[in-house]
Parts: sequence; C-alpha cells; structure tokens
Amino acid sequence: MTDILLSVRPAGSGWLVDCPDGLEPLHFASHVEAEEQARLLAQCLVGAGIDVRVLLHDDRQQLVGSTQYSPDRADARRSG
Repeated sequence: MTDILLSVRPAGSGWLVDCPDGLEPLHFASHVEAEEQARLLAQCLVGAGIDVRVLLHDDRQQLVGSTQYSPDRADARRSG
C-alpha cells in the first residue's frame, strides 16, 4: 500500500498541514498546532487501515523529521 503523505510546513505567517488527494490544506497559527493536528489526522487514517507518513519541515522549508503511522503497528516510528 502507498503511504499517504501529510506535510507540516510554514505558510505565510502561519503553518500548513498539506493533505493528499483533494483534501483542503489546514492552516494554523503555530507549528505546534499544525503538528498536533497532523498527528490526529494520521491516527484517524490509520484507524481506517491506511499507512500515513507525516513530514515535518522547519521555518526554512527544510525537512527535519518524519513519523510513520501504520495499522500494522500500535506505535508510530519517528525519524529525524
């Protein structure tokens, strides 16, 4: 199964969670809020049997980490 990618990155004066496949991007005032919502969305998708990878970017758009969520595992695997 192909992973769904959620990307947390800066956007203007706030932070964005980019969502796949026609879902509207989610906008937040802080990276903490954006990361929390990306995590919650990933957990919902995993509950539906979908593999999800959350990519975390810093304020310069550089990838600084990722977390893999899988229905096959009870916990998330974090890298970066």
